[in-house]
Formats: sequence, C-alpha cells, structure tokens
Amino acid sequence: MDCNIHPDVWIAWGTWGLVFATFLLVIATGFFVWRQILEAKQSSGLQLFVRLANRYEDPNMRDLRRKFSTTLLNNSQEPNLNSGLIADETVLSFFENLAYLTHIEVLNIKIVWNYFSTDISGYWAATHQYINADRLESDDNALYVEFEWLQSALVKLDAQAGRGDSEWDNDDVREFLENETRLT
Repeated sequence: MDCNIHPDVWIAWGTWGLVFATFLLVIATGFFVWRQILEAKQSSGLQLFVRLANRYEDPNMRDLRRKFSTTLLNNSQEPNLNSGLIADETVLSFFENLAYLTHIEVLNIKIVWNYFSTDISGYWAATHQYINADRLESDDNALYVEFEWLQSALVKLDAQAGRGDSEWDNDDVREFLENETRLT
C-alpha cells in the first residue's frame, strides 16, 4: 500500500483549509464589528439620554413645566377640552421626541422608564383628554402617538417590575401637577 498522497490532493486540502480559516476569520471579524457598532450605539444613546435629562431639568424647561402644569391644574377645576390648553406644546413635544427616540431604540427604554416614568405618566394622565380632543379637532390621529406609545410601554414595564396599579386617578394627577407647579 502506497502512503504517498499526490501533491494535488495536499494542495486541494490546503486550499479548503485556507477557505475554512478565512470563513472563520470573516465570521469573527463580523462579530467584532457588530459588537463595536452595538457598543457605539449604546454609548451615543447614553450621551443623548444625559443631554435630554439635563435639558428636562434645565431652568428654562422647569419654568415651562411649572407654567404648563399650572395651566393644567387651573383647567382641571372646570375642564374645557376646546380651550386650546396645549397651545404651548414644548413639554409635550419633549416627551414626543423622547418617545420617538425610545421607540426606534436610540434610547434604552429601561433607562427612560427609570428616569422619566413618573413624569411621563403624570403628564399623560393630565393631558390625554386634551390630546384626544386635538386629534379629533385637527383630524390628525398621529398627534403625540409616540408619547402615547411610550406611556403604554412604561405601564408594561411597571407591571413587570411589580409596581402595582399604574392607573392615575384625579387625586394622583392633581398631586403630580401641584408638585410640578412648585418647580424652581
């Protein structure tokens, strides 16, 4: 029996070994590139989150929140859904943008939930009737749809965390708005 293998067989085996090694290298490189992209996305999302959180706590925004919540609180005594109450939409626009960035996964929903859940729930509970009235009046069902999505998503996270009832009654809304009116 001849143990000598033809040189062409060695070349073929070597070529297939090289192909396999190259394939493994491509897979490994792809994995590391994917991880770097994921880490860069997380890092940029965290940086953006910090900027948004700082903006939300900025004195100008706190002043807008105070004025907006004062208007909402005053109107809650005698609600008038056609009052044009949400004419200054800065606070709601902030939440709409925050929600959109969360929905497309630029921002991590659990970080948003941890930092903003009370304010999102409070402002949604205080404004959803006005938003729905504006949707009907303008015939635009897309108004603040991301804000509504985020509120629903946060309610689910509340349930997963065992936070109990996420429904806000009138007393909860009033207490939230009163706290917002005291912002300095």
